[in-house]
Amino acid sequence: MIFADRAVVTYLVPRGPSEVRALIASEIEPRPLILRAAPNKEFVGEVGASSFEVSVQQSLYRNDFAPCIRGSIEPVPEGTRIKASIGLRELTRSF
Repeated sequence: MIFADRAVVTYLVPRGPSEVRALIASEIEPRPLILRAAPNKEFVGEVGASSFEVSVQQSLYRNDFAPCIRGSIEPVPEGTRIKASIGLRELTRSF
C-alpha cells in the first residue's frame, strides 16, 4: 500500500518485474525481531510479488520517525513501472 497523503514518484524501468524485485531485495535485509549492534546492510524491509517497503536499518535504538519507502511493482509492455512514496509508518502517523 502506498502512502495516501504523500506524493507518488513513478519510474519506468526497462527490466522485468522479477529482476526489479531481485535488485531491491539484494539491497535490503529482512526486518530483525530485535535491534542488533552490527547490521549487515544499510536498509531493511520486505519485497512482495507486487509491492515493497524499505526503511533505514536501526542498530542500537529504534527511531519511529525514520522515513519508510513504500511502493508497487507493476509489469508494463516497456518493462516495469515502479510507484513509490516516502513517509512515516502508519502507527507513527496516527499520533
